[in-house]
Order: sequence, then C-alpha cells, then structure tokens
Amino acid sequence: MLAFEKILLCIVFYCVFSKIFAQNIERLGAEDLRKDISIYDQTVVSASRSEKKIADLPVTIHVITKEQISQNGYKSLAEAMQEVPTVRVSRVGNGIEGEIFLVRGLRGNYYMKILLNGIPIAPSVALGMPIGEQLPIQQVERIEVITGAASAIYGADALGGVINIVTQNPEDNTITQAGTSTGQFGYFNNHFLVGSALDVGKAKKRTIEYTLWGNYSKQDDLNLPTNNNLWNPQNYNPDFVQGVPVYTPNYKGSNSRPEFSNIPRQAYSFGLNVRIGDFLITTSQMYRREHSSIGQETSSYFYYNPETFWGERVRQITGIYQKTLDRFSLTTNLSWLNYRLDKQSSFALVFEGGENGRQYKYAAADDVMAEQIITYKINPNFELTAGAIYQISGNLPKTNDLPRPIDTKAYRPFARSIDLSDPLFGKFGYNPIVYTNVGGFLQGYYSKSRLIAIAGLRYDIHSKYGDSFNPRLALLYKLTDKASLRSSWGTAFKAPTPNNSYNSIAIPVGGQILYLAVPNPQLKPENATNFEFGGRYQLSNKVNIEVVAYQNQIRRLIDARQTEIDPVLYPNSLTPTTVKYFNDDKAFALLRGIQLSLRASNLTKYKISSIFNLSYAKGEEELPQEKGRINAFREMPQWLGFWQFSFKLFKNVWIVCSNYFASNWYSRSIDAKEDYWESKFLIKGFYLMNLQANVDVSNNLILYGKITNVFNTVFAGAGAYGFGDLLYNPQPLRMMYLGISFSFK
Repeated sequence: MLAFEKILLCIVFYCVFSKIFAQNIERLGAEDLRKDISIYDQTVVSASRSEKKIADLPVTIHVITKEQISQNGYKSLAEAMQEVPTVRVSRVGNGIEGEIFLVRGLRGNYYMKILLNGIPIAPSVALGMPIGEQLPIQQVERIEVITGAASAIYGADALGGVINIVTQNPEDNTITQAGTSTGQFGYFNNHFLVGSALDVGKAKKRTIEYTLWGNYSKQDDLNLPTNNNLWNPQNYNPDFVQGVPVYTPNYKGSNSRPEFSNIPRQAYSFGLNVRIGDFLITTSQMYRREHSSIGQETSSYFYYNPETFWGERVRQITGIYQKTLDRFSLTTNLSWLNYRLDKQSSFALVFEGGENGRQYKYAAADDVMAEQIITYKINPNFELTAGAIYQISGNLPKTNDLPRPIDTKAYRPFARSIDLSDPLFGKFGYNPIVYTNVGGFLQGYYSKSRLIAIAGLRYDIHSKYGDSFNPRLALLYKLTDKASLRSSWGTAFKAPTPNNSYNSIAIPVGGQILYLAVPNPQLKPENATNFEFGGRYQLSNKVNIEVVAYQNQIRRLIDARQTEIDPVLYPNSLTPTTVKYFNDDKAFALLRGIQLSLRASNLTKYKISSIFNLSYAKGEEELPQEKGRINAFREMPQWLGFWQFSFKLFKNVWIVCSNYFASNWYSRSIDAKEDYWESKFLIKGFYLMNLQANVDVSNNLILYGKITNVFNTVFAGAGAYGFGDLLYNPQPLRMMYLGISFSFK
C-alpha cells in the first residue's frame, strides 16, 4: 500500500469514528495537549511503590507525558528517553538489545529495571531489555523515570534506576486513538488504542473497563553512512585478505570496502487490559526484529544479507489485585513472562560455517513472579510499605553457533536438560537452567511540616548468586512552598544474566574445536553505591528548575578475558586458551556529575515551551584485566545537553525543535596500556537537530511532518558490545516522515 493510501485510509477511519462516537464522548481539543501542568504536582507510583506527588519525593524523577509523546511523535522508549537529563541514545545499538540508551553512563537496557504498568518486562535470559518500536509508547499515560540506585525496593536490575511505562485506561470515558506515519527508506508505523467503561449487572452497579492496543512498524533500511573508512576490514584485521577461502569464503567486496545491502528492522505488538472492580488482567505480545550485524566489525561480520537478523517474541500475562481498606492498601501481582528467540535468528560471519556464513542461535525463558505489597498508614505523618516476592525462572541461555535452525520442540519450559547434542560438540552450548529468587523489603515514609524522609531496605536470596542486602535513605526539606533541597544514598546490585554466565561459542576446525567462549556459572553480581544531592525551585506553574549532583560507583565488574581451557570439560581444543566472563574484584568505575534541568511551558501568546538539560560529568575507572586506570568513565561525555523548544507559529500550526549535543568520550574497548590510547579510543562528540511541524486540522485530527538529523551529521552512538565492534557505531543520517493521528476522549 502506498504511503498516500495509508494516510487516506486513516482519514476515512477518522470520519467514521467521529460519527459513531460523537454523541458519547468528550472531544479532546488540541489545546488540551499543551495545557499547563505543574511538574511537581504529578503523581507517580514507581519511586516508593505507593502513589506520591513528585514534590513529596526525595529522589530524581522525570516524567514523560502522553502530551509530550504526541507532540514529538515518539515511537520507541529510547527515542522518548532523549529528553531525560544525562541520557544519551543510540537508535542503532546492536542486534541483541536493539536501540540502546545510557543513563549517567550506564546502559539503561541492562542496568535499569523496566516495567510495564508496574510489572517487569525484561526477560531474565536476555543480555538486556530488547528495545525497538514494539513497546506501547504511543499508548502511554506517562513514563516514569527514576534515576539512582533502586534495589532497596526493586531488587536486581535496578542498579541505574527504574522506568515504568504506564498505559492509558478509560476510567469513566471512552477513548479512541489511532495514527499512521510513513517516511523515507520504507519506514511505516501504525498504532491504535480503544477503550471504554461498561456498566454491567442487573442494576448496572459493576463496571468493566477494557483497553485494546496495537502497534506495527517496519523500516527497509536504517540509512547508515557506508562510504567512509569506518567499514574497512583492515582496520580490524591487518592481515585480512579478500578471497582466501580458508579464512573468508563468505566475504564480498574489495579489500577496503565490503558489500552492503539494506539493513532493515521490524516490530509489532498488541495487548488487552481488562479491569473488573479491584482486579486487573493484562495480556500482551511483542515482537522485534533487527539486523544482527549492526555495530560489528566487517572483518568478521557481513552486511550484504538483509535476512540475517536477531528477533524475539515476548509474551506476558499478569493479574493485579488492588484494594484499599481504611489504613491498609494491598497490591497483589502475578505475572508470567514468556521469551522465545526467533529460531531463524543468526549472525553473519565471513568465516566458514553454517549456511553461507549464517550461524543460528536460540534462547528461551519463562519467568513466573508472585509479589505482595502492603502499605499501612500508621498516622497522617507516617506509613510503612512492605513487600515480598518470589520468582522462578526457567532458561535456555543463548546457544552455541548452530549450522541450521534449532528444533524448538526439544526444549520444554523449566527443563533442566535438553534432548539435543552434536557429534563433535556433544552437549556444549546447551545449558538449560532453573533458578529462583526470594526477596522482601520494608520501607518507611515520614512526612511532617517541611521534612520528608524515606528509609528502606531489601534482602534477596538468589539460588545461583547468593544473597544481597540493599538499603536506601533519602531526605527532602521544603525551604518554601516552591523550593526544596534533598539528598539520597543507596546501594544496588546487578545479577549476571545467563547470557553472560553461559556464553558458549565454538566452531569446528579440521576435526578439532576452536572454543571462542565457554560458560562461567560462578559469576557474581556487580555492586553499586549511589549518592545524590539536589534542589528544586518552582518559579510558577509554568517554569521550574532542578539541579542534581550525584556520584555512582560500581565494583566487582563483569568482563570477558582470556583464560586457560579445561581439557577435561572441553576436549579436542585447538588452542590452550579461551574466553570466559569473570568478576574483577580490583576493577571499579566511579562517576561524579552535576545536571541542570529547566522546564517552561506555554509562555506568552505564542505558547512557547522549552526543556533544557545540561550535565557535566567526570569519572575514573580501574579497567578489568589490569588494562590500567583512566581518568574518564567509558562512553560518558563530559558535557551532554538537550534543548527542545516549541511554539505556536500560526493558529493551528506548532513547531518543535529538538537539539542534542555531546562532547568527546572514550569507547568501551579501551586499553590504557596501549600507546596513544587517549586518541586511539576517543570518539568525537556531535551536535544534531530534529524538526517537527504539527498541524491541528480539527479538535481530534493532527497532521505532522518530521525531519531527524536535519544537517545530515555523521555521528556515533554507543558501542555495540564492547568487543568485536566497529571503530564507532554509526547512527542514521537525515530522515523525513509524514504522519496523521486522531484521538477522542
């Protein structure tokens, strides 16, 4: 279907729906999307596990509202995170995790707890949360972003903070929204949400609320710069020679430039939420597909086959019960998360093996969680929140390279063995495991006069990684009704993923085995300590400012290193060494920084609004594997900024201009012992601009056009994996989009 026909079809839908619902719903006007909202009067649930105003919370919180998502045309979580202070986004990241975002230098996919309506959605077996356009970002009510250690109430994976994606619900209204957008290089996105509240029963005293949503997007090519020296395979292997069958039979191109084809991506999702009284039942399915070679060096991986991809499906079913009884508030969460890697997922190697260089992979996970949270309001000034959680996970970690797709029937959920083997490798690369985590937390919230305090702790017992104890203390003092100071301290931990603990890569070489990586189930969690001191000042309902100073320190870093191979466990080895992941007790990473955030909304008759973020950070690291000490924090620019301003150009035309800039930073693959490392591993900073124009055709219909990377800047994102990467990870060049959206409420 042509782009024009898609937009025309949406206009027809708009006309039909407007007639059907005109008498039963309240129209959502264009001005409603740009109304004055005091940031600190907004309520969130993620920061303390109970509903609180931002003004009454002594932690760093950023809320991305549905109005901001609509105004900016955000399609993915990473794209929306661009406006959060200290965040740097890589829309081209890697095949396994998709889009990557870094918060205070930490990879958010890996170090932040990502929730959908308060329930974790990151599969336990995955390297990090896979992010694309499969998440319901266009259907959200808000996205709550809490930065800083949060393991005191969320346990593992909350080392860098928490992100809670809260979807819309109809409450007393009927809601209908839909939209489509199309762009260059075969980009297409469709989304919808419908919901209503129905009175049922003999006397119609019971209400059933439902919300149905869906997304679909695709892009035929990422539009990466391919005409520079970045792709030269000799940059990564000086001995690389084209056309030597023993080494590179699947390589195509010249000695200095490989052959390229389109680099596509695809995603879809759908979900249903049903609330009956105090019960909420949700179900969703999300699929993401990304080219598996992106960000990886061309002397090992090829880019000429668009069918080489990494794809996975995530299904979730949850049941939530919420009840308030006088001073008690009860929440019971039950969740089943099912993850399956697409069995056609593969890496594209220039070396011999598999089907024309395609090495297939497979992984699976089932996570069942039960959580009980109780909040007791002892008196008007003090409340206690307690929680207990039990999770059991059955995993098949990422397999060895396979010459053909796996028979998925060979793995059963929660199996401890798998009925598969290889004549040469035996059971190598098949490591099904089952483990449990039991945790509990207790938190007190005190508020009297101008002082607010939070004190809490959590204890977790992991059947594979042992126990962990994490406290948190936070204080806020209100100097006036509009100004406050706060500080917080907490610890956190990140348990290793089975993707690391059971990393298995081996290839056959003349009857022997070249073990490139072998499992290390003895890995331990990384530990972190976080400290913050900040201040907020609300000049008016339209203008507010926030300054935060912070320090993050991570110890017991996980890193891959060469080690001697055990000939008993791994016979017929071609070499005496292989790669394993280890905890390096001597290594650490320390980052200190200060961030400024200024927000203004609907100033003057032109409705000028602005978000301005600026951060300065300085770090130091003792690198793993005794690679030396550096006076920097890898992948974190010293200066990082974001400035977005919007204004009303004409009666129904709105302009949004978003600007991003970053100073230089060092890549993850740095080795301080190498000569000239300061320049060799230095990645250049960048400035880029996005422009969007929104036209309010009616109270319910909006047309928009968007240009990303207006100046066609060649710039780098976060490194793909930290090993086997390109010199830098190139990001998309200029792209243009057109879209249409309509909504009723």
